Amino acid sequence: MLKHKQIQSGDIFQFYTVLTEVKSNTKHKRFLCKCVCGKEKNVLAFSLISGGAWHCGCKTKEVRSKIWEKKSDEFKSLWKEKCNNKKHGEHKTKEYRAWSDMKSRCVKESHKWFDSYGGRGIKVCESWITSYENFLNDMGKAPSKNHQLDRKNNNGNYEPENCRWATPSQNQRNKSNSNFVETPDGIMNIKDASDKYNLSIYCIRYRIKSGWDMSDIFSKRSQRSRDD
Repeated sequence: MLKHKQIQSGDIFQFYTVLTEVKSNTKHKRFLCKCVCGKEKNVLAFSLISGGAWHCGCKTKEVRSKIWEKKSDEFKSLWKEKCNNKKHGEHKTKEYRAWSDMKSRCVKESHKWFDSYGGRGIKVCESWITSYENFLNDMGKAPSKNHQLDRKNNNGNYEPENCRWATPSQNQRNKSNSNFVETPDGIMNIKDASDKYNLSIYCIRYRIKSGWDMSDIFSKRSQRSRDD
């Protein structure tokens, strides 16, 4: 690998040509370089060697244009919609953030929750994915700052018939990883069972793990019952 002390006048690093070393008050070496556009600039030796600095900025527009051309039509549409919404201030609202996050989970493979949404086939309906206004017209404003966008059928898509504004507790109970238990009244979410039978979630789980009969799990009061 090329070292700092080996850089000489006339060396070319992509669009930069090294002119001369520049005196520096720090331990980091700098070189005066001339860009292909004619502009001269002081550049760190390390940046030249690593490739971090390869033009003065004159190529930025060209590079961005090439990157943009490689993007899918769907990505371009989403980006333009996002820019339009920023212009009228909606990007700061709770509803806009919910719309944007919804699309990211279903479209962007780099999103940390993609595997749980887009990765397992969850989609955003055509009307919503291209227009925030359509989403807002169908869903309306969230009833409160605590309400979240929720799908009624957790295996269904994001579409008007399957979405609602729900409280955090309603949303949590509807998640695919919620815990369900068998009770004398049928299959229930463990949180609902805890409320109904006045038992802590920890107590219910402990009794199930210990092999208690279903009738005993929910019929016998806990020493730590909330209404002793």
